Amino acid sequence: FVVGSVNWDETTRVERLPKIGETVRARSRSCCAGGKGLNQGIAAVRLGVNGVKFIGRVGNDEAGVQILNEIGDEFDIKVIDKVCTGRGLVTLADDGQVYSVVLPGANFDGWQSRDACTEECSVLLLQREIPDEVNAHYAKLLNPTFCILDIGGSLDAELAAWCKEYVHCIAP
Repeated sequence: FVVGSVNWDETTRVERLPKIGETVRARSRSCCAGGKGLNQGIAAVRLGVNGVKFIGRVGNDEAGVQILNEIGDEFDIKVIDKVCTGRGLVTLADDGQVYSVVLPGANFDGWQSRDACTEECSVLLLQREIPDEVNAHYAKLLNPTFCILDIGGSLDAELAAWCKEYVHCIAP
């Protein structure tokens, strides 16, 4: 089970990352569905995990429509009115270094209503690209055998109290 972010990612490829205040020319640009949560859900399906469930949010905009067209109805992705779809702006250098900026959009503003889940959950994947209280809600509701929290490189961020009880593994 994955509860997480859904973004429209725009990736530019460069020879090297710019220094502060510098502009570098990109060699290419690509756009596709992404976000830590959606990427983890797709990876689990591609690895052959049976019965992968995914809960996420997109805005009622062109990017949200594009994502739903790419993904189909395999995952539970709700469309939220009056909010943009999350965006990932990624700059990738030839040496593998990356700059990444996320505009959260529906990933943060689309969780006023929570999905009712009564299914058993053996493994739950969560990320910090959605609100912490949403992660806590689903960790408590699903009470998985094993829960992984992807903190997205935020090693300095303090973990909430619920993590001690429900999270078994923290992925940087």
